[in-house]
Order: sequence, then C-alpha cells, then structure tokens
Amino acid sequence: MATNEYLDQLVVSVQPTNGGATSGAPLRYGPLTGVALCKVGEGGNAANFCTADFRPKVWALVVAGINDAGNVAVAVGDPIFYVDGDTPKLSKKSSGYLFGIALGTVLTGNTTTTINVAKLPALMGALGTLDTPGTIAAAGTNQATGTAVSAGTTYVTAADGTKGVTLPAAVAGMKIKIINTVATQGLVVYPATGGTINSLSANAGYVVSPGGVVELIATSATQWYAAATNDNKGIVTTFLNVTTAQVNAGQVVVPAVVGHTFTPLFATMTARGGAMATATQVQLVGTTTTANIALGVPVAAGTQDAQVGPWGASVSSVFMGKAGPSGEGLQILKTGSSLATATSVDVVVIGYYT
Repeated sequence: MATNEYLDQLVVSVQPTNGGATSGAPLRYGPLTGVALCKVGEGGNAANFCTADFRPKVWALVVAGINDAGNVAVAVGDPIFYVDGDTPKLSKKSSGYLFGIALGTVLTGNTTTTINVAKLPALMGALGTLDTPGTIAAAGTNQATGTAVSAGTTYVTAADGTKGVTLPAAVAGMKIKIINTVATQGLVVYPATGGTINSLSANAGYVVSPGGVVELIATSATQWYAAATNDNKGIVTTFLNVTTAQVNAGQVVVPAVVGHTFTPLFATMTARGGAMATATQVQLVGTTTTANIALGVPVAAGTQDAQVGPWGASVSSVFMGKAGPSGEGLQILKTGSSLATATSVDVVVIGYYT
C-alpha cells in the first residue's frame, strides 16, 4: 500500500494568487480556482494564507451577467469563469479561469445575483477552459459597425470583402479563433478601440482570407498577434457573377490580404444578359494598382454568353502569372464609358497568395 499520500482531498492552505479575502469568497491559486474556507491569516494559517477548497461541489456565489463582449444573461448550464480584476469575480468571461457551471440564472448585466455554481474539478480548470463556439454574421465597414465577437471560437458568415467583426477588449493571454465560412470573400477583423493586430496601425482591420482560419492571441490590453494559423493564404478559386452596376463602380473579386501578395494564374469573363457595350474594356486589375492588368477584355470581344480568357483577340493579360504588391487583391472595373447592354459578368479567377 502506498505510504506517500499527502492529502486525500484538495483542501489545503495556500497563499491566494488573487481573491479569497473573506470566508466563502472565490479565489485563484495559480491556474486553480476554488473557494476560501476562512479569512486570510485566520484558521491557523500563516499571514497571507487561507484554507482553500478546490473540490468539485456546489457553492452559492455571486455571478455577473456579463461576458467579454458586454452585458449578457447567464443561463443554467453556462460555463462560469474567474476574472482577477472584476467585482464580482465570477461571470461568463471566457478570458478568465474556468471555475464551474451555472445552476441558476442571472439577468443581463446584473452583478448582485447569487446562484448555485457547480465547481468543476480543479485540474479541469488548470488544463484548459471550456470553449463554446459561436456563429455570427459579419457586418458594417469599420471598427464601430463590425459585429462583436464574444466566443473563443467564432464562425463568421456573410463576409463580402468589406464586412467585418470586432474583437472584445484584449486581456493578456486571451485567445480568439476566427473562422471565415465564406470560401470566396475576405473577412475584416478589427481590434477593440485602441487595439492593434500584428504591426498594423492602431484600430486597423486584419483581413482573414476566403475560407481562412486565424487564431488571435492578446499579449497585453491593446496588442493582438495572429498566431500559427491555417489562414488559407494559398490557392484561391473565385467564381462570381458581378452586376453591370458593380463593374461600373469597381468591385473587389479577390480580397487583399495584409502582408501577402496575390498572383493570378488564370481568369475569364463571360457577359450575361447581352453583349458588352459602350465601355472601352472590362478589366481585372489590382485593387490599388490599376495598371496591373490580369485580364482586359475589349467590349467587342465580350459577346453574350461567350467565355473570354487570355487567349482572346486583343485581350490584355500582361499581369497574369505575376505577383502583385503586398496587400493587394483584384477588382473588376470598366475603362472609358460605363458598361451597358450586358446585365452582368461572370468572373472566374484562379491564383494564389504568398
């Protein structure tokens, strides 16, 4: 029989890393979360020490109706986390340390409600926090109008090359994984006000490429870094139907990705609803350098339902196979007068990011 057992349960005298100032208060000891059984310095403990209970059991504790994005209701079954700098310490902020599971409800934004919380085994919290994935739709065109991100893993729909999402206020050690579910359009990810992603300017958006996944890690209250990801900055195949109005205004078909170049390998256009007319050419060009022409189709070659590629008569493709400047994508636009007669243009682009 083993003779080196020290304790048969996790009730031990510790010097709390945070919290535990009074009996019955939640505390943190390194990565472990628990509840103080006495006031610090009492119960036979040394100064600054208290007896802490790290066992799985049910406690009645004050839980706040907030998460990392703001006010939110707490429902039965929600993961509850311990946050050092908050009062009360417990809430739905997944940036904190896993504490337990809510057995009661808290109204949105309430910070005084006591509910029963099932304390999870201490080592479960130490090894990792629960990550309940969420799904949101991208929106807006800037930091203020982007959809708020709250879940640690977030699936984002509705990306169109300009719509975005906005991260919560950064806390050192916080991790957010963003999955762009749109295979043909980039997604803009903004930091919270005053924040920075990689070496971009403060408040600037980071573009997740079509179908890409990026994990963002906060190293301070203002700095995020895009860590090892499979942000799909590789082969891109785009099939789009672009309206005549969009061609006349200029429409992004391959989004720019910050810090990466795009090389077009193949492209075609097909006029729909009528032949191309009035304009001089319809071109696929760089999003910032319009002289970089991947494909330029004279309207005379743009007959209805005829696919036109680099092989077409009088077609320009001087930039095909060449990498553009860093941070540049492709757009479709017209030269000369506005495009008319054709109601839309089908666009096919194959290329890759590096």
